[in-house]
Amino acid sequence: MTPTLYPHLLDQLKAENQSFEEFIHLLEHEASVLAGDYTHTQIHDIATQKTAWHQHYAQQQTQRQKLLQQLELQDSVEALQGLADQDPLFGAQLERLLAQAARARELNQANGALIHEYLAHHQQALNALEQLQPDSSGGTYDARGRRAQGGTGQRTQTQA
Repeated sequence: MTPTLYPHLLDQLKAENQSFEEFIHLLEHEASVLAGDYTHTQIHDIATQKTAWHQHYAQQQTQRQKLLQQLELQDSVEALQGLADQDPLFGAQLERLLAQAARARELNQANGALIHEYLAHHQQALNALEQLQPDSSGGTYDARGRRAQGGTGQRTQTQA
């Protein structure tokens, strides 16, 4: 390993850890917003922040890949674990990064489940309202922006 590149790789792992700390805080904020009375603006803002975080983290991953390539190593858990086995400081940063990534995945999945549950609830409420006045469906539009054709106006659930 080139000794001058190793500190850069260690700094890169530290930066990725910092990014994951920020992402976990964002996910925890999202969970607290979802648990209360939230607005669509709040959800949109959080989604925008999550997208920006993912773009930033993709850049960090690219930087890590370049450093590993310069060190003639693959960007894999095995290669990183090999470095961690040689250096306890690197190992601690890697372990922390993997733990934070797992925590972020758990939080994101839990928040996603809540969002899908809320969407299903809202869809059921909309369907129930439309069934109360089936002849009002003439004033509604389908997903393509065309006037809905008769019927009860009942919607089907779709996943994005």
